[in-house]
Amino acid sequence: MPTVQLDRVTINTANLPDMLEFYRAIGLDLQTKKSSLGSQVYTTRLGNIEFQLYSINIKDPMATPPLQMSFEVDDIEAVFAQLSLLRGVDVIMEPTELPDGKRAIVLDPDGQSVEVIQPLAL
Repeated sequence: MPTVQLDRVTINTANLPDMLEFYRAIGLDLQTKKSSLGSQVYTTRLGNIEFQLYSINIKDPMATPPLQMSFEVDDIEAVFAQLSLLRGVDVIMEPTELPDGKRAIVLDPDGQSVEVIQPLAL
């Protein structure tokens, strides 16, 4: 059985101040993080999972799924092959080699963004 673990959960929001207040009230220590796209991003670690609030422009809320999840897997090619055959799954990015490993992005049947990652072997 392949190993899978949740790596990151990102909530995209046009209401960043209220979302920060809400999640900080729960007890999350959200700190600002630089984004290459110029958006405001606040992040914290919950054990091995990164939790992010990502500021989006409200002009076209349907263009950005409200929730993004990232899963680390052992064999991205096999997982992607299975996902791409499923009904209701839209492929956004096929497995792509990046400096830190391979990544693929799909939308699940409800339209949530799911990133599948396979880090570089050490």
